[in-house]
Amino acid sequence: MSMQYIRDSYGVPAKRGRLVEVYLSNGKLAFRGHIGSASNHIHVKSERGGHSLAFHPTDRVVYYDDDGETVLLDTRSPEVRQRLDQARRAAIDTEVRAARARALADARAAEARAWGKPVGWEAKRAGDDRWVAVGAGSKRGELAARLFAGDFGKVRPVYAGAEETVKA
Repeated sequence: MSMQYIRDSYGVPAKRGRLVEVYLSNGKLAFRGHIGSASNHIHVKSERGGHSLAFHPTDRVVYYDDDGETVLLDTRSPEVRQRLDQARRAAIDTEVRAARARALADARAAEARAWGKPVGWEAKRAGDDRWVAVGAGSKRGELAARLFAGDFGKVRPVYAGAEETVKA
């Protein structure tokens, strides 16, 4: 994981060398230092030297500007924590939906390959040398491809896997 991942996923201004303060749940300062590296947590190196500790980027962390005086983000307030949690949930939901869509497409392609059904249709108009993906692997998709190609064009089914494309 990188700092860019931390910034994108959690919406915090994490950057190597940035001064941060981490607080306990009772509001007392627990740790002050500079961000050194990141995994799915930020690793903060103590200002006093020596050790570094890992903290969740949104768990009661105050991020300071490069001057060390200006607060960029204070994740202690409930409103900020709620906004950051909503952003994180939205990012996770998007990833989950994309993974499900990929799995469904793979399953449909495997089924189509097993039954010998096309997964789509391509059409080429008369006088044109490029094939255009037009319809899904159904009768409506075939009809859409034929309408696109016109009277003198060509239509071909597309099977799962580019090497399996067959000209009709």
